[in-house]
Amino acid sequence: MLLDAELPLLSCLGQWRDLLRLTGWEEDRLPGFPAGGFLPALLPEHLHCSSREQHLSLRVTAREVDGVTWVTLDASPTLPEQRAVRLACCQERWGPPVRLRVPSGTTVEPLGGGGSGGRWHHAAVLGAERTAAALFDHFSPQLAEQGWTEVSRTTDSPMSVGSWFRVRGGPGALLLFLELVEAKYDATLKVIRS
Repeated sequence: MLLDAELPLLSCLGQWRDLLRLTGWEEDRLPGFPAGGFLPALLPEHLHCSSREQHLSLRVTAREVDGVTWVTLDASPTLPEQRAVRLACCQERWGPPVRLRVPSGTTVEPLGGGGSGGRWHHAAVLGAERTAAALFDHFSPQLAEQGWTEVSRTTDSPMSVGSWFRVRGGPGALLLFLELVEAKYDATLKVIRS
């Protein structure tokens, strides 16, 4: 099913989240590396929910097209056992993802990533007509929205480093920018679970 809305993308998805919660759906916060790292500025946003009573999974996808938010609903049957195994496996391996949406007009060339033992990393080359300090200013509020508190930041060329914690003594995140050439950065996001 395809719907359109006049609300901004994240507000629209938030309303769907609230509506589904009120009608008995549970949000599946599918964590993990595939959902995290550096993301293009206008990638669609997704919401995954399950209904235990109806044995259904629902994916709500919202994307902005010509100033209008398009919402796509995809429902599929699922067994409770399948859902439990999928969520347990993902949580154990990765924990919640860290997602960083790049500034509009910035190119993202993924370099890959991975992890084990409570750590994961994601690397990309970012083509941005801005300084490393401006990139930190852009990403810092996104990290704060995801529960991270900035601890330190150094923006010395050519290497810039910032660090965040969820709680003191808990998981930590490092964001590193190595300026390759003017307006091009080798960016690494590293998350370390304690």
